[in-house]
Amino acid sequence: MAGNRYLVSQTGGVQPRWRADGKELFYVALDGMLMAAPVTSTSPPAFGTPVALFKTPAYRATQAGLGTRTQYDVSPDGKRILVNVALTLPETPPAHVLLNWTSLLKR
Repeated sequence: MAGNRYLVSQTGGVQPRWRADGKELFYVALDGMLMAAPVTSTSPPAFGTPVALFKTPAYRATQAGLGTRTQYDVSPDGKRILVNVALTLPETPPAHVLLNWTSLLKR
């Protein structure tokens, strides 16, 4: 299969990863869904219909220019997926500054 090209998705995708036994190909669809396509080891290989697993921020990382490195990894059996996700901290409320507050004090 090395060097050959095969159509897996009609809509495109990025960050492909193989399951260790080669029976499944994972990728991130352009809408951010992590997809899994079953693979039959024939010659040439046959790819089944991809199944959406869950929404992931991995595609946004690619769009943000964080390189072409894969933002997730798949366990050898394909049952666990580890996704590299940036933490988002809660938004800090705005600070209010009151000028000339001493004039509001009763003298």
